[in-house]
Amino acid sequence: MRQSEQPPTLLLALVNIFGGFIFGYDTGVSPSTGNWILFEFGQYGVSFYEGLLTASILFGAMIGSVAGGTLADYFGRKKVLIITGVIAMVGVVLCCLCFTLYWLIICRAILGLSVGLSGVICPLYVGEMAPESIKGTLGTLFQLSITIGILVAYVVGYFLIQINQFQWSWRLQYAIGFIPGFALAILAFVFVDESDKWISQKKKDSHVTDPMLKDNQESSSGWRLLFSSYNFLVLIIGVELALALQFTGINAVMYYAPKILIGAGFGKSADPMMPYLLTIFVGAWNFISTVVSVFLSDRFPRKRLMLAGMAIIFIGDLILGIAYIFISKAENDSSSGWAYVSLVSLALFIAGFEIGPGALFWVFLSEIYTPDIKDQANGFVNLLQWTFNLILSIVFPIIVSKPSAAPYPFFFFAVVALFSVVFLAIFLPSKQSLDNSEEDIN
Repeated sequence: MRQSEQPPTLLLALVNIFGGFIFGYDTGVSPSTGNWILFEFGQYGVSFYEGLLTASILFGAMIGSVAGGTLADYFGRKKVLIITGVIAMVGVVLCCLCFTLYWLIICRAILGLSVGLSGVICPLYVGEMAPESIKGTLGTLFQLSITIGILVAYVVGYFLIQINQFQWSWRLQYAIGFIPGFALAILAFVFVDESDKWISQKKKDSHVTDPMLKDNQESSSGWRLLFSSYNFLVLIIGVELALALQFTGINAVMYYAPKILIGAGFGKSADPMMPYLLTIFVGAWNFISTVVSVFLSDRFPRKRLMLAGMAIIFIGDLILGIAYIFISKAENDSSSGWAYVSLVSLALFIAGFEIGPGALFWVFLSEIYTPDIKDQANGFVNLLQWTFNLILSIVFPIIVSKPSAAPYPFFFFAVVALFSVVFLAIFLPSKQSLDNSEEDIN
């Protein structure tokens, strides 16, 4: 196996673009056409099935996120990139062929495998192969591609639901998800070289002739070392990053934006499509905020950006919770000023998320763990963030369906954001300390 040359920046960018698009588009199809699916299968307005339909893809993503680290360690990064693209294509085809709700839930879980794998393997490969000078930008590009995928899903869904052919509109929306899966599979199969770090690790393992010594090396670079007392703090930091990513509310907003906007009073406007049109605004603002974060990521210290983003998230969540209290008293009237306050607070929240955890979660995961535990740590932390995501996607629509309880999730998100600011300010290592730690290990 030969040592690969430095891959072109464009190639690394495309890996994150296609992987991020799989992630974003496949998780973004639910908000706009989810009601059509529930209507076709006779479960319209049932919050439990609304949450279950959304959560099904996340269940598959949980499995993919755990398997991704182990598969990448055993088969290499290139093969797992190909597998991710193939599963995305197969999952889309199966979803389009479903004619019962329960089979669709199962097939969305299969599609979710590719989402979870892409969340592990694409940032991992790019983080290992990218030059340090552009690692932050390329890492943020993955999140940028997620937001593009979400925005495209929103726009496609908005126009398809106006066709008023619900049996086919949601299937057409799913079918478009075949494209990024095909693109990633072809790119990885034809153009991607194997990761230099993975090749070096395999060569190191092959030079161990004593079986007992080799077994000791393998165990020390796996799960046992990850959960050892030596790595306790860095493991807890990963857990906190997963909390900051999910339990501050970003996916409640992205999965249930129409529901939140209807609860804010926009459902009572003259145009019944207004909440769905504003959902496109949410997706577009998410994209713009991510573009800004790409500009900032390599120009300011990453820890400082993370803390600033979390502080903005706290303010946005707090204002949104307060706004919902007054909105419920105004009986969901879109003419109430609080409806527009809620929209502004959503925009503030999204901007903070993209500056902070949205842009930097993947980058920090590629930096804070040493090579001997990186694959397992990435899989474990991704499992946690998908678990948190799964819980949130099921519970959130049930809670906000009750107007009296609707403000409470946003206050919970605000508390998590405030805790994250304090914890990460104390324990999250700066780039300089990470470099010094790596030098000590070497």
